[in-house]
Amino acid sequence: MVQLWDDSVKRLVRTNPQQFVQVVLEGAVYKDALSLIEKVAVTDRPVELLGLAEAFAGLVFTDEADKEWLERSFAVHKDNLDDSWVVQEWRAEGEAKGLVKGRIEGEKEGEINGLHQALLAIFQAHFPEIDVKMKIDSIQDTELLKDLIVKISFAQTEGEALAILFRTNKGQGSSSSKKDKSV
Repeated sequence: MVQLWDDSVKRLVRTNPQQFVQVVLEGAVYKDALSLIEKVAVTDRPVELLGLAEAFAGLVFTDEADKEWLERSFAVHKDNLDDSWVVQEWRAEGEAKGLVKGRIEGEKEGEINGLHQALLAIFQAHFPEIDVKMKIDSIQDTELLKDLIVKISFAQTEGEALAILFRTNKGQGSSSSKKDKSV
């Protein structure tokens, strides 16, 4: 194990920050990382090292007890870390990914809602006595909904329309692989 405490932490951080990161990454200091982190916090080195130390320590400390310990250890330095340009870049990347994911999920949800409304409108126009909203709302597969819209549009009777709709025994499905091919 590297005897990190034989050298001054300040000197190590100033002269070889890569070695500092490597030591944390490789887990050579394990629980002693807290002391290192606390010593780094009082150095004149930028606070970005704390963010890197936390990120790399998260690779080393993976069990639940260590995770809780690590979170407690860095909670003291959270305000400093929040001001770090590194943390701000990570946060911006995460937010950008979240926005893309949210947009995609929102578009999918909007498409499903539109298809629900279209299928319900067809039923209400042709067979106003039948209440099938709950069944239609349970179907989350866009391809299945599109297929039902076409088939229900051509149904001649209430019984035929209901048979088509309720043959979708995979109505709870959320992917086209769950689509009932017999519809």
